[in-house]
Amino acid sequence: MSIVERYWAGVLQRLRAEVEVLSELVRHAGERGRANELALARILEAFLPSRWQVGSGLLIDSHGRYSAQMDIVIQERSDEPAIFAQATELLYPVETVVASIEVKTTLSTPDVTKDFREKKAKLAELEPVTGTRPLFALLAYDCEPSPKTLAGHLRSHESTDAPDLACVLNLCMLAGTATVFASEEYTVGNCLLQERDAAGAWTGAYIEAEKGEKERAVGGMIYPVVRHSDGKRYLGDPGRTLLLFVEALVRAGAEARGASAPTLSAYLSDDARALHAVEAQGDLQTDFI
Repeated sequence: MSIVERYWAGVLQRLRAEVEVLSELVRHAGERGRANELALARILEAFLPSRWQVGSGLLIDSHGRYSAQMDIVIQERSDEPAIFAQATELLYPVETVVASIEVKTTLSTPDVTKDFREKKAKLAELEPVTGTRPLFALLAYDCEPSPKTLAGHLRSHESTDAPDLACVLNLCMLAGTATVFASEEYTVGNCLLQERDAAGAWTGAYIEAEKGEKERAVGGMIYPVVRHSDGKRYLGDPGRTLLLFVEALVRAGAEARGASAPTLSAYLSDDARALHAVEAQGDLQTDFI
């Protein structure tokens, strides 16, 4: 595991600890969800390029159209003023927005099949005067649908309403368009803990879990057990999952705006980027601490 991967494993541990504490302290579901959005926003603020800023609100275009309310909006800093609506919600000209992110404490089937599709459709209606439309991303801490069902929903979407990038931390799952992942089709895969040889090189295999095992400590970190669509149970790697989500978000956002890839991208080897493909017809279940 590289220095960058080990660092992000620690970042994930801190994020999860904060989410768990907030879940205990904040009883109201709506407030708990907002607290989880802010926890992710703080991590993004620390790792996004300084020319980008994190907020929340609605996107607008020059024709007077609005997007739906977005949990997290990543905007490129410019000389143009921010526009305030009422006293709290910000309005963002679509030309200045790099990405919008929907954050879910627990992802439900209606979120995937209805709500996110409607939000993506409203976003697609906006017409930038210049540049390209912003990315539409999803991050969920937990998930109600089975991974088999979730993978099927994501792959069944038309390209216009599928999330450009999606991350489900408790499943150690990443998904994204062919553009984001430079592939031939929509990608859905798991980040699994890689089996290393004595020299630290990846052997090409993933660490399998023992019968009845739900988690395992490896190198001072706790890893969940994931049952993959191949029928085997492996140790998932949620830290690498979060790392690849942030890297893909920044890289794809930069490329869409004609900027160079972030330095972080150069530190990720092919091994670090490896995903174990999830087949929609297979069964994937997970046990997560």
